[in-house]
Amino acid sequence: MLKIHVFLAISIFCLGLNAFDISQFGPEAMHIHCANLNQEPSAFGVRSLDQELLVLLENGEYNQYQYYAQGLPISGICQLDTNTLMVAMGAGSYSDGVYNFDLTTHQWTHNEWFMRPNFIKHCPSNGKYYVGERDGLYHSSDAVNWYRITAVGMNNCNSVDWFGQHLVCNNGNLVYISSDGGATWQQSSMSLLSGFRFTDSGMLYGIIATESDSDAFGVHMILEPHGNRCFTAAILRQLAQTLMI
Repeated sequence: MLKIHVFLAISIFCLGLNAFDISQFGPEAMHIHCANLNQEPSAFGVRSLDQELLVLLENGEYNQYQYYAQGLPISGICQLDTNTLMVAMGAGSYSDGVYNFDLTTHQWTHNEWFMRPNFIKHCPSNGKYYVGERDGLYHSSDAVNWYRITAVGMNNCNSVDWFGQHLVCNNGNLVYISSDGGATWQQSSMSLLSGFRFTDSGMLYGIIATESDSDAFGVHMILEPHGNRCFTAAILRQLAQTLMI
């Protein structure tokens, strides 16, 4: 009887695996740094051989573009308008920053210098653009004039996300929150978190640098190992409740 149960369990597991239809999507590359699939055209920052490239899915084909010889690692892509992409790239060089890419002429134009930018994103709820880099979090209302958000400090910022008027970001090991569309920021009692993502229902997920279940900061998080980091599989209740106050 035990053998039958084991056989049935394995059979059901295999059937579940066969239920997934997996197909390749995206350009062939040694490494994909980032991707923006919520725009037209879909855009990717990739490394191919010794080249750092912007790859666009145009008319069903993947086309490659490069800022200059060998290029810079692309860490973020954000659509400015129907004809312009803003591309964050850098590797600790004097060329690090955000560049505008013209989708018609395929020409690059310098937008602003940022040291080791980690992302560039647009927040629909307040209309602002955000860049996180080595020395903090910057915002702009017009994607021309950029201002550092002094309230969140001057450490590396590699994560920001929002749900309505509620924003959350990291700055180094610290976490900051805003409940008024980014007008003011407060330091959270939680720390060591990044990679924030809100679901459509307002559930907040993050990444914590540990490889075991944690009750840190009064929040129980079920963690799933992923390399040397872990993705939380449960809502960060304390932080989410603070945001909603």
